[in-house]
Amino acid sequence: DKGIEESVIADAVSTVDADQELATARKLVKRKLATMTRLDPQVQTRRLAGLLARKGYAPSTAFQIVREVIGEVAAGTDSEDTAWLA
Repeated sequence: DKGIEESVIADAVSTVDADQELATARKLVKRKLATMTRLDPQVQTRRLAGLLARKGYAPSTAFQIVREVIGEVAAGTDSEDTAWLA
C-alpha cells in the first residue's frame, strides 16, 4: 500500500528467523529492565509487555518473554551478566 514491492517485503521478512526475533526481544527487555529496578514487578511486566507490543510482538509472546526475563533476573539465573541490575 505504501509503494513497496511485494518481493522486497518478502525478502526482508525472510531474513529474520524466529529464534533471532526472540533473542532480539529478550535483549531489549533486559536492557529496559535495568532502568526499572525500583518498580513493582507488575508494573515492570506491564510496561515491558507494552514496549514489545509497540514493536509488533504478539501479546502472548511479549508476556512470555517478559516473565522469563524477570524470573531469570530475580533468581540470578540469567545467562548473561546481570550484576548491573543490582
